[in-house]
Amino acid sequence: MGKRTAEEIKVDLGLGSKICNKCGDRVLYKYFSKSAGGGDGYSYTCNSCKNKARRVKPEPNFTRTPEQVASDISVGSKVCSKCKERKIFKHFPNAKRGADGHDGTCYSCKPKRNQRYNLLSRYSLTPDEYDVMLTEGCEVCGSMYNLCVDHCHTSGKTRGCLCGRCNTALGMLEEDTERMERLIEYTKTKCL
Repeated sequence: MGKRTAEEIKVDLGLGSKICNKCGDRVLYKYFSKSAGGGDGYSYTCNSCKNKARRVKPEPNFTRTPEQVASDISVGSKVCSKCKERKIFKHFPNAKRGADGHDGTCYSCKPKRNQRYNLLSRYSLTPDEYDVMLTEGCEVCGSMYNLCVDHCHTSGKTRGCLCGRCNTALGMLEEDTERMERLIEYTKTKCL
């Protein structure tokens, strides 16, 4: 059904009903939701069709039982919800909502969000060099979680791999080594 003309809207208003764009039936106006988009102040689709659409259940997501999650954590790998391949955790983005701390879809199944595509252009790193950095963990505290590539904001050169906390701390201190030394001295003298 195309857009209705002003003449058709006047006829429908006179009849007190209009044709639903979804089912094609003539339905009384009281069975349409109020909406500015319909030209006559009512939506294009009747409430019955809208309710049917809401009742349609999407396909169930790929879900894991608590036992599967515990097993995956113990072996350090999981099955990707898209490609169904078992991969180690480093192949999955970190996710706070994930039961195991990782997203359900692997990097290779998420090409738009895949950090590896930006490695060469942003940090002059190959995926293999990045994988080595990830296996070594944070160069300051040794953490293996929430790892990111650290680079000098002045020269643009890649320095290494830091966890989110260490990278944030470095950024908050504006990479000022004198300030860092004063902060170390302060914590040594003030925090017994």
